[in-house]
This record gives sequence, C-alpha cells and structure tokens, in this order.
Amino acid sequence: CTEGHFQEATGQSSCSPCGVHTYQPDKGKAFCLNSDPGFQVLTTGAVKQDPCNFGFYNPDELSSCKSSDPGFYCDEE
Repeated sequence: CTEGHFQEATGQSSCSPCGVHTYQPDKGKAFCLNSDPGFQVLTTGAVKQDPCNFGFYNPDELSSCKSSDPGFYCDEE
C-alpha cells in the first residue's frame, strides 16, 4: 500500500484509504494513525496531520480543531 492507505489483512487485493482524523506516512502498513491532540486530519488518504491554527485547539484524538471559547485564547499551535 502507498502512504495514506492501509491493508488490514495479508492477501487482500486492494488497499483502503485512511479515514478522516487518521493518517499514515509510511508504505505497506496494516493500520492508520489517529491524529494527535493539537492536530487534525480533514481528508481521507492523508499522509500527515496538520497542526491547529492559532486561536484553535484540539484536546483529543479523532476530532477537528475547535475555536477557543470566549474569554480564552490559544497563542500556540
């Protein structure tokens, strides 16, 4: 399988793209990686995760970056 794709079992004839909120930077893997807190993956077949923009945060895996709440700010990625 190419980067951004995985194959769960050996002998399969095709590979599947990594889903939203997951990525795979390496070839030939059986799984995709979850995005880390502070990062997001918004597309399928991703080879990398993207950091949240300034003013946004992501406290957990498998979600998108969120805007800071009123009265709070995010000055770091």
